[in-house]
Amino acid sequence: MRFDTARRRAALLLIPAMLITGVACGSTDKRPVGAAEAKTPAPAQAAAATAAPGGSSAGAPAAGGEKIVIVGTDNKFDKTAITIKAKEPATVEFQNKGSAIHNWHVLSVKDSAGKDITTKLITGNTTEVITFTIDKTGAFDYLCDVHPEMKGKLTVQ
Repeated sequence: MRFDTARRRAALLLIPAMLITGVACGSTDKRPVGAAEAKTPAPAQAAAATAAPGGSSAGAPAAGGEKIVIVGTDNKFDKTAITIKAKEPATVEFQNKGSAIHNWHVLSVKDSAGKDITTKLITGNTTEVITFTIDKTGAFDYLCDVHPEMKGKLTVQ
């Protein structure tokens, strides 16, 4: 049996589109991160993570700071409200447990060194750890640059 050219082209174009598109899933948990929850120990893979601009590759929280674990799936963050203290280091461990590439990026604010607060784009089953300090108080949106429907609010007190 022979496929006509139009069907063959359509099939070839459909395959990459399916690979690029993520499948939506996730929880409806919208609780803010509490101090106790924010200080969970890092998995072994976090120590091997590379830092993005504005962060460090430390697997543990910065001295005097807090550690927040954020899990990204396709296409949702497990936490949509996070609170940290101004002028104190905060460490975010971003775990991509989805199949698509994701990152965690805070908008409209820079760290105390003037750098963007973002992880690198990482593939599924990968972890990225960044440490940053925000000097001013306020509420700032965060999202995945590839999937802007993945979003939340970072409150700095």
